[in-house]
Amino acid sequence: MGRRRKEKGAAVSLFPFLSILACVIGVLTLIISALAVAQMDTPEMASVEAVEAAESERQAELKKIAELENKIDEARDSSSDSQKENIDKQNEVRKLKLAVDNAIQENAIPKPAPKIPIVDEDKHKLKLEQLLKEIADTTTEIKEAESEISKKKIPPKEAVVQVRPSGSGAKLKPTFIECTTAGLVLFSGPKPVRVRRADLATNAEYLKILKRIADAKGETIIFLIRDDAVGTYNLARRVALNNYARNGKLPIVGKGQLDLSVFK
Repeated sequence: MGRRRKEKGAAVSLFPFLSILACVIGVLTLIISALAVAQMDTPEMASVEAVEAAESERQAELKKIAELENKIDEARDSSSDSQKENIDKQNEVRKLKLAVDNAIQENAIPKPAPKIPIVDEDKHKLKLEQLLKEIADTTTEIKEAESEISKKKIPPKEAVVQVRPSGSGAKLKPTFIECTTAGLVLFSGPKPVRVRRADLATNAEYLKILKRIADAKGETIIFLIRDDAVGTYNLARRVALNNYARNGKLPIVGKGQLDLSVFK
């Protein structure tokens, strides 16, 4: 049996399919390449420096936002304080206005006039004449007294109190010490020496006299006591006894100057 002969035009060609497949593969490759290049510019592919810069910018923005919020809070607080101050000032203004209104109303009300007593003019005139006469007489007396005083230019002499020896100690040689309210007056030297009452126990001049009297024979201290210096005498005598100094006392009557000429 003989072989069949193939019919012309019935063969199938694969070239178009392969071409289309190659084109599709090329297009897909191009798309993949384009996507890879695009992904290189996204945040996921960015460098570490860019991420840190973005984070720092974000922190700076957050800090600015926080500062703005603080300023807003401060502004709110200050506004509330100013509102309170305004309210207080308004209340004070109201009080002052009320006080002014009350004062105006009080001044507007007429006050009753005080009652003036009836004056007896004749009686007052007579009394005034008497007073003027008394003033004239007194002025005349003052002028006469001033005239007499001007004539008597010599001032009155101060009273002198003379001290005389008396008592059992008349044979002893005395050292006189005057007792006054303020202290002592020592007549042991050419000039009197004053000692304050507070310094009696420590004054060197007074202690020197006490030691001399204690060591000497035939000598004694005579305290001349003024009528207002008993306390000073008691204190001075206590110091003298503590230093074994013989002493006596002689009251002085009056405030005059002492005369010790009898003992010189």
